[in-house]
Amino acid sequence: MVDDEIRGRLEGALKDARLAVAEAQRRGSWATDALLTAGMAKLVENVAEYLGHMPQEGKDRFPDVPWERIRGMRNRIVHDDTRLDVPTLRSTVEDDLPPLVSQIERMLEEL
Repeated sequence: MVDDEIRGRLEGALKDARLAVAEAQRRGSWATDALLTAGMAKLVENVAEYLGHMPQEGKDRFPDVPWERIRGMRNRIVHDDTRLDVPTLRSTVEDDLPPLVSQIERMLEEL
């Protein structure tokens, strides 16, 4: 039963992370467009929500995932009412999500 929850969270995160990475590659200068930036922020938030509510068994099973860093990004997006840090968001989408996608794919293969 726990494996089903872990799988569901990983699959949800993977779907949104893949979409964010693909759109960033396709659009190139997305970070200069307010609507696209908001969309990217929502996708990153979704990824962090899926992974942030991972059962402890999943966190223990996959200790190489930066669980706290992921939660921190989600909190910055959701709770920082003053402004979105676009350079950090861009770095997350372009630098952090591609290896996370690969990592999630490997995790799903192990389940």
